[in-house]
Amino acid sequence: MVSEEGKWADGAAGKLVWPEVVDVAGLTLSGLRQRLGEIKGAESKLAAMKATALAEYARRSTDGMARRMACEELQASRRQAKREVEIAEQPT
Repeated sequence: MVSEEGKWADGAAGKLVWPEVVDVAGLTLSGLRQRLGEIKGAESKLAAMKATALAEYARRSTDGMARRMACEELQASRRQAKREVEIAEQPT
């Protein structure tokens, strides 16, 4: 079961993976703007986590297997899976 509270990466303070669920109807416009910023930050962290995991999967197996796994586990199209693996393998 997935908790509806924010999740912390590796239990480290300040590294929220996804924000807590809130009633957005009760937020002010300023609050909504802040909320969208929190969501964008969470999406960025999750994208980085996904890229790291895909790159490691490709390193341990093959690009083809990493693409297949991306299709299956991430429900990506073949084209999207190929792009995701290529991006993940780029040096930072």
